[in-house]
Parts: sequence; structure tokens; C-alpha cells
Amino acid sequence: MSWSCQHQEQSSDAVATLRLQVDGTRLVDIRGREVVLRGINVGGGAKLPALPRLRTDESGFRRASDIFFVDRPFSVADAPGHFARIAGWGFNAIRLVVSWEGIAHAGPDTIDAAYVAHVRGLAVAAEAEGLRVLIDFHQDVWSRWSGGDGAPHWTFAAAGLDVDKFATTGAAVLHDVEGEAMLPVQWPTNHSKLATATMFTLFFAGNAFAPDLRVADEAVQDFLQRQYRFAARALAERLADVDAVIGYDLMNEPGLGYIGLPSLDAWETQLTLGPMPTPAQSMFAGTLPQTVGVWSFGGLGFSLDGETTLNAAAESVWLLDAPDIWRTAGVWDIVDGIPTVLQDDHFATIDERPVDFVGDFLMPFYVALANEIAAVHPSALMFIETPAEANAAPNWPAAAPPAVFAPHWYDALSLISRDFNPEFNVRREPELELISGRDNVQALFVEQIAEIVARGHAGDFPVVIGEYGVPFDPDPATDARRAEALHMYDVALMQNRVGGFLWHYNPEHTRAHGDAWNLEDFSVIGQDDPEGRATAALIRPNAVAIAGELTTQSWDMAALTYRLAYRADIETTLPTEIAIPLDFMNHKLVLTVEGAKATRQGNLITLKAHDSNVELSLQMR
Repeated sequence: MSWSCQHQEQSSDAVATLRLQVDGTRLVDIRGREVVLRGINVGGGAKLPALPRLRTDESGFRRASDIFFVDRPFSVADAPGHFARIAGWGFNAIRLVVSWEGIAHAGPDTIDAAYVAHVRGLAVAAEAEGLRVLIDFHQDVWSRWSGGDGAPHWTFAAAGLDVDKFATTGAAVLHDVEGEAMLPVQWPTNHSKLATATMFTLFFAGNAFAPDLRVADEAVQDFLQRQYRFAARALAERLADVDAVIGYDLMNEPGLGYIGLPSLDAWETQLTLGPMPTPAQSMFAGTLPQTVGVWSFGGLGFSLDGETTLNAAAESVWLLDAPDIWRTAGVWDIVDGIPTVLQDDHFATIDERPVDFVGDFLMPFYVALANEIAAVHPSALMFIETPAEANAAPNWPAAAPPAVFAPHWYDALSLISRDFNPEFNVRREPELELISGRDNVQALFVEQIAEIVARGHAGDFPVVIGEYGVPFDPDPATDARRAEALHMYDVALMQNRVGGFLWHYNPEHTRAHGDAWNLEDFSVIGQDDPEGRATAALIRPNAVAIAGELTTQSWDMAALTYRLAYRADIETTLPTEIAIPLDFMNHKLVLTVEGAKATRQGNLITLKAHDSNVELSLQMR
């Protein structure tokens, strides 16, 4: 069978059932058809305020007053064009980046109603294009003031931290301070610095590890979590009637802080770049000079290159009327003139047993937040992440709102090296192993995602990869190699029968300055590339809804051939639907189907099964 297609509007039936439900380890629409989310994050530009409109390396970037986030990542007026492009490429969902700071930058117990209305406007515009919307409460290393994004400025005051002293005391590495000395991929090392580590520890476990720290009459943990829930609920209230909003990613990449460290002599991390204080040194450097190791990346690993001194002037990172939290808690003190750890295992145990970060702290937060959101948006699913170090799926209570396991996956070698070689990679666990040959590299990616899927399914969760992507290069000549990377990642997702959200879509990206955030360069669109880059890997057919159980889905980027196989529910009258990207609508479409009758309406192919096993092959010529 062959068709010569002309573009028609997507059928109303294809966009009528955007809400999703959990069915065991699958996601299904309200009619019970299986849905695989093929999404893109929209986008990294939302990490930055719209005012001031500055890159992270520019002076004044971390301004706290007279800021707003309306029009991030783009305006509601521009949204239809962007979402039409995304849908036209064959994506069926977006992960919409929002921030706690965007909602509540003015202070505790306040909401920026204009920003909330803006987010709603974006969701409505996405719905008009048939895109499902996952709201992503985004943060990286806690906040803009600690080198990332997410939490408002005023959260640091709750801990007694002076944000103006973060750079001088080594409490954070900041792009606007470091300038050209900033290393690529250095910003995540802020997890190993005082500011970020302290805030995550207080947020998740302040009651256990700093029980005497209070904000007015409220324990600091209770204050911070209550404010987070307040902001999230305010947004959910405005989105509850938008059918396209399928759920909420409750916190992007949550950090452990100091929680669970068996000793303060070393961090449990493989990322060591630039100055790297030990946990103890990070605390000491809040008030005292500390000589720490300086690391770099080369070849296949990290190496110690020398030393530097943090806080040479012995300034205090603590506000004048605030105590040093960890010294007050008895973790360390000055003994005979020397900073000394007094409780090396302070963060390792609770109630005389080893700490379980996920079970003891992360899950109670997630469940409380999920219940808060569900109270105003009962149809929403909760998408939950755990730190990579946790290496396990959480135990989700049966009484809690339905949840999806949504961790992130990146090819570590490409992420650190900022390059991609399809013929070479590294397996790091259980021991270092060099992988050569494209087929073996592809198998490594499949294996890594399979491990994530197994963890999620062990907890009886559906699994979606919340982020994956590849760092680009300013030289357009390298885009073909990045397209190959994205295609190999997509193949790994399809072979594991899971969906994912590509990082990311940022129309303000430039070749000169990348994503304008901490030297990152991931966007597949930008001012210099208004029609997209690496689009050969982005544009492909995709199953919209499957009336049965998916068995295989594949896409051959070179041969322009899409294949789908599923075990059909032959009792149902509902169709399986496959969307054809608009770029292929003028191609000759050669279709072969077994076990079903195929029809076409516009850019949708519908299958009505007459056999329990259905196979489809679709080639664009």
C-alpha cells in the first residue's frame, strides 16, 4: 500500500483524550490505550529570569529584586508557533520547565499571579496543538545564588546564609564570578559545596540534623517544605482544568546534601572538577581558610592537579545574627586552634540506624506534596525522581496519588567530554571497561536504560526518562554527529519500550553563548538555527495510542523506515494511531500492515486489528 500525503489538520479524536492513567507499569489514555510519551523539555530558558535578561556569566545575573519570569521560556503569543513545530516534528508531549523562584520570588507566602497565568497560557497553547504537558518543578543545585536555578533568594536567609559571601568562601562556584575560568560541567560540583549541601540537608532533613534551627516559630525544614508546597499548589489550582496537563514532576534532580555521608572526609561522587573541598572542608571554609584539591578531566577520568585556598580572607558566610549551623549542631568546632570534626557520622544515622535518604526523607516530602497537588488537581499523575546515588526505585504508598518513575539518563562520557564518538564509550560499573564499535556502544545505551526501567518496574511504576540529550558544539559541521547521538539514544529508549523527554528546546539559544546558562549547549533550536539543528534525529513517526500492548517500535533514520508491533486487544473498537511528522507529508508513504486494517486521515494512520499480533512497516520515500 502506498499513499502520497498532503498535510491535513490532526483529527479531533487524536487530541480528545490527553489525560493519562497508570495501568500497572504502563501509561494509558482514558480509553485504556497504551501511550508512550515522546517529549521534549521546554525549556532551559525558563531557568533564567525574563528580567534581568542576562546570561549566567554577566554581572547582575543573580539580582534578587525587580525580577520576573513571565515570558520564559517564551511568550504566550509566540507559543502556538513553537508548539506547532514541536508537534510537527512528531513529539506528543512537553516537559514544561517552571521554578519555585518564578512563582514566589517576592518572598514567603507570596505568589506571582502573572507568572502563574503565563504558565497556564503556555499549557493551553500546547493543548491546542495536541501536546500533553508535564509540569516540571525545576531546580539545579538549589538556586541561582548557589550556581544553578530553582529556589528563591529568601530561602538562604532562612538558613542564615549570606549569599554575597558564597564566592569568596568557596560556598558555591558562580559563573558570573568565575567568568572565562569557569569549566564546562563544573556547575554540578556545587552539590559538593557548602551552600547547596546545606540547603538540601535542611530542606529534606533539617528536623533530624539541625533540629534547633527555626524560622520564627517553625522548624526550618517545615518552613521550607511548606513554602514549596504552597507554591506548587497555587500553580496546580490554575492548571487543574487544562486536560493537557497530565501531571507534575515534583522536583527536578533532588540533591542529598550531606545526608547519608558515612564520613565527612570525602564526597560520594564521581564528578570532581575545579576546587573540591571535602564535606568537612566545605563547612570549615564558611569561616576559615582551607586548602583544597583542584581537579581536572582528561582522557577517561579525573585527576588531581594541585591545590588552592578557599576563603583566604577568613570571611564568614553566615549572616551577622545567624549561627554557623553545623558548628552549632556539634558537627565540628575549633580544637586547639584547629577546625576539627567532632561527629564524623552526624549525617549517617537516624534513630540509631543507617540513614535511607529516599525512604526517610525524600518519599515523605513527595507524598505530602503529591497529596497537596491532588487536592486541587485530582487527575494529575506524580512524576518522581531519585538521586542517581540512590540506585533504587522508591516505595510508593498505595494510598498516594498515582505516580510515574521519571529519572534522567545522560551518556556520561559525552556529557563530560562535550563530544560524541559513536564508535567508543566506557562502561564504568561494575568496573571500568572500554567499549568499541557502534553496535557495542548502542548496546551499552540500551543496557543502561534497561537498568533504570528494571528499577522502576521493581517498584511497580511506569517509567519515563525525564531528561536525555547531548551537548552540542558551536560549529554547525558537528551537528550530524550530534544527530547520530540523539538517534542512538532514541533507539535505546524504543528498544526498552519507554518514553522520554529530550533536553531541550530554547529559542533564545545562540551558537556564541549556547543556552546562556553555565556554559551548557543542549538546545535543538535557537536564534542561529530557527528551524532546528540535528533535526534528522528529531523528526520521525510515533505511535500516539496503542490499542493493545506495545512489543516493538523502531526507526531507521537513514532508511526513513518506521516499524511498530503490538499485541492487539481485538475485542476493542478503538484504533491504534500513528502520527506522521509534517516534514514527511509530501513524501510517498509505503505502508505494509499485517493483522490490521489501515486507514489515513491527515497526518494520522489508524489501525483496526483483526488479529492479536499486529505489525506495521512505514517507509518514507
